[in-house]
Amino acid sequence: MDDEHSVDDDLDIQIWPASLGPGASKKLAPAAVGQIARWDGLPLLQLSAFFGAHATIRNRPNLRPVRLALNLPVVGMPDDRSQHILRSLLESPGRVVQYLFMLLSLDLTGMPSDTDISGLLGSGDGAWRLGALGLFEALLRVLKADPRRLAAVDAFLTDLTSQPEGERLVPPDFARLWGAVQSAVSLPAVSAR
Repeated sequence: MDDEHSVDDDLDIQIWPASLGPGASKKLAPAAVGQIARWDGLPLLQLSAFFGAHATIRNRPNLRPVRLALNLPVVGMPDDRSQHILRSLLESPGRVVQYLFMLLSLDLTGMPSDTDISGLLGSGDGAWRLGALGLFEALLRVLKADPRRLAAVDAFLTDLTSQPEGERLVPPDFARLWGAVQSAVSLPAVSAR
């Protein structure tokens, strides 16, 4: 809170990072200004601007407590937090291909609802195929329909392969395929390491 606003003396407010739940709540001090709560030593994946809150009015026991979600300004977030979170979610080639399909907005609505996508991904270089709907075909459809949409794929692959742990998630065969797509749409080359 800034210097102009404070917690009213009649309010009892508890707040917690949404990633931790109410068990990590901190009670806000009446008339608190400035930094109203602090959680030190949280892992990067638990840092968030989303908080849960529980509020009651002390002198009005007949009123029900209020619980709400808040998106608050946070100080001290690492600049590369979103990249770390994305990398933690993309821990295998199969997850990377799912993310690429999402970036390409592949419409999977025609697939039977009981299709287990994770089982179709296979392993090794085969992880770049989704059954009959291959990543190559998805790239070609986007290349034909709107090549500008490939910029998001390019940015993702550039970021992913900028770190050694990300390089291992991109099979060399796909890197060569992506190089051909880059040439077709004049995107800067992502090295096939």
